[in-house]
Amino acid sequence: MLELEARRAGMLIGKHFSSPLFSKIYLNILKYFHEKASQIDGKE
Repeated sequence: MLELEARRAGMLIGKHFSSPLFSKIYLNILKYFHEKASQIDGKE
């Protein structure tokens, strides 16, 4: 679900900047933060 939202947002941003590389970087950033949040949730 999150990945789909991230991909959709990345595509919108990619179109806006007309740069597929930028949307790929954006998706990786979102994935990174999602993993960090999952680690924090797991500790508690």
